[in-house]
Amino acid sequence: MNSDFEQYMTVTDCPYCHNTDAEKIADTPHTVRCKMCGLYRLFPRMTRDGQIAFVDYHYGTLDIREWGNPLEGAAQSKWEIGKLSEFFPSVFQDRADVLDVGCGEGGFVAALQQAGASADGLEPQQRLVLVGREHGLSLHKGRFEANEMPEELRGRTFDLICFRESIYYMPDLQEAFGLLRAYLKPGGRIYVKSHVGTSAYYKLNRDFAKRYSICVAAIPTRVALSRILEREGYHVRGVIPYPNSGFDYLSLGPCAFSSLARRVMNTLSAQGELYLNKSMTYIANALGMGDCLCFFACA
Repeated sequence: MNSDFEQYMTVTDCPYCHNTDAEKIADTPHTVRCKMCGLYRLFPRMTRDGQIAFVDYHYGTLDIREWGNPLEGAAQSKWEIGKLSEFFPSVFQDRADVLDVGCGEGGFVAALQQAGASADGLEPQQRLVLVGREHGLSLHKGRFEANEMPEELRGRTFDLICFRESIYYMPDLQEAFGLLRAYLKPGGRIYVKSHVGTSAYYKLNRDFAKRYSICVAAIPTRVALSRILEREGYHVRGVIPYPNSGFDYLSLGPCAFSSLARRVMNTLSAQGELYLNKSMTYIANALGMGDCLCFFACA
């Protein structure tokens, strides 16, 4: 499928600072680190139109009926809701207005509402929006771009805006942060959940398109995203590793482990593999090489 979209791989600048000066990080696919802001990106990266076509094609092949009820899926966000309550308690105490960008079918929107916030979701896939609406969630079709925001959200402002694994896909992060200033209330907060290019996962596997395929615009690092948030006028109050990335380290295969290690792993039961994966996630987090980081910032 990727070969059908290679025609869109024509953008050479950084999606945030638009600098073209970069150093090579990996070969397959060719991945670079911006020398100005530090973000990783594929080189060349995909155009905005290509991203839209790619994601539309991908979701068109999925059977979303198997995804389940987003109200029941809200329980999966218990840890995140707990951390948001620690950093931003007023969000739930005062029934603050929250926007979840790239909300999917609305599981996190449901979790926010159940915790006491007034939550809306923004999602480009109409099929997912309809699933959430069928369960009473306030989801809206659109993209976090000035000309793509749905009419019902225009003119509104929010106490908290969340980017949970959606920041990778912003075709122009400079414009996204400009729009953020328009939709975030004075003193508002930001929550970003993001896999990072410097994690143990990518140390073991150098394919930076393995998860998000070729439609990813930027791959953050802890340092790069923290600096960008500070540069945009936000105070980073905390960066915490997500306790369970949900990715299988054992699936990385020979690129990560010796043949002897693989033979040992092949003898493990399913429960044993789950325990080993959890242990590796814990070790990676303890060593500062966490696979997924959660950023809590305020204006």
